[in-house]
Amino acid sequence: MSDLTNALDKILSWLQKNYPSHVALLQPGLTEAEINELIEDLPLQLPQDIRELYQWKNGSIIIGDYEDFCWAFECWSFYPLELIIDGYCHNLDLVPVFENEIHNRLNIFGSCVLSVLNF
Repeated sequence: MSDLTNALDKILSWLQKNYPSHVALLQPGLTEAEINELIEDLPLQLPQDIRELYQWKNGSIIIGDYEDFCWAFECWSFYPLELIIDGYCHNLDLVPVFENEIHNRLNIFGSCVLSVLNF
């Protein structure tokens, strides 16, 4: 088990003790094949730590207007990979792309923008 997975499991253990209702909202992790299928048409690759994060858990179930949502990382939301990719593709349609430019950001943790460019 990697250091990242160990750290994520410690967070999960803490959440189970302190916010068990939040843990119930975390979705099961994705397989490597599921991740590959989701990103196959994107012009970027996910780094291994982001793959590992989504193999651990696939974000939180979102019910309503975030009244039921797992805030696993303090005040940062943790979105499912499918939702992240939908938002990324939507932003590609809104933002002009210049020749040879590749957008390299996925909004995984709410307002925290994570760069995931990896060639």
